[in-house]
Amino acid sequence: PIPARPFLRDTSDQQRRVWMRTADRAINASLTRTTPIRRGLEALGAIAQRDIQDAFTSGNWTPNSSVTVALKGSTRPLIDTGAMRQAIRYEVNL
Repeated sequence: PIPARPFLRDTSDQQRRVWMRTADRAINASLTRTTPIRRGLEALGAIAQRDIQDAFTSGNWTPNSSVTVALKGSTRPLIDTGAMRQAIRYEVNL
């Protein structure tokens, strides 16, 4: 079987406190009118995007099988062309 590589779930579990503190600061700054909520949410999105993208290279993943390495030419799980990693984006809609 192919091993799980839950980069999104694992990162969310690991970074939940950081992301919640960032969201709390954004909301509080918005309520005190020191920073627009959009700016705070964009900061949160940028942090989450970076953390999730970093998980591709820093995750403790089960190595690729020898068959996968032979086909792909790389031992790095989750990264072939880098397209999926680069597709991780955030969007703020208010």
